[in-house]
Amino acid sequence: MSLTLQSYISQVRDGSLDPKSVISQYMQKAKDHQSSYNAFIRFHDDYVANKTIDLTSFLAGAPIAIKDNILMKGYISSCGSRMMEKYVAPYTATCF
Repeated sequence: MSLTLQSYISQVRDGSLDPKSVISQYMQKAKDHQSSYNAFIRFHDDYVANKTIDLTSFLAGAPIAIKDNILMKGYISSCGSRMMEKYVAPYTATCF
């Protein structure tokens, strides 16, 4: 599946795409190619499954990857470092 952000949002809002299934497909694609690209440190399938997607929001549940140095409360944020490989973020960072 290859979508532009604009077409994704449009199709989610008109009901022709289910955001959770799209996100699951992209996560599976990233996992399948992990060994060749080495771009992701970890995946949080539970984060997607437990979130309610607000279809009225600007990005309407668009799939994103979060760099490992951005803190998300309750999740490991190792910054790609072995020294911090078990650091669990105590809060969620605000990013602009």
